[in-house]
Amino acid sequence: MKILLSRSNKIGSLLIRLVTWSRFSHVGILTDCECYVIESLMFKGVVKTDINDFIERNSTVELAKMQGNQQVAAKYIGCGYDWPALIGIMTHRDWGKSDRWFCSELVAKASGMFRESRTGRITPEHIFMVSKHVKRLKG
Repeated sequence: MKILLSRSNKIGSLLIRLVTWSRFSHVGILTDCECYVIESLMFKGVVKTDINDFIERNSTVELAKMQGNQQVAAKYIGCGYDWPALIGIMTHRDWGKSDRWFCSELVAKASGMFRESRTGRITPEHIFMVSKHVKRLKG
């Protein structure tokens, strides 16, 4: 499965990187046609975004590969954002909701590489660590 790891110059991106000790603040899954990205956005939940829009809104975007199936993530399009799990990461609690997703939690689920009970603790840095870098697309 192909994934896109990204960061921007916005304050939210900086805060996520600081709290998660990550070089990236966001991750999404490239669809098979490579024209859309399945991602979970804070105020929209799980959506399918045009790849050009994804690249344009970020200052750095890197393409990587990892085990998994983008169809697993596709079935969650329309689900909400997992605010409780995101707060749980900061407070070391497991407050995740099974019908809601934040970006790296969604990618972890689609990868099948992480324990089901721990996907709510996966950050963009964890995704970066288990992926194989392909190339930098921007930044």
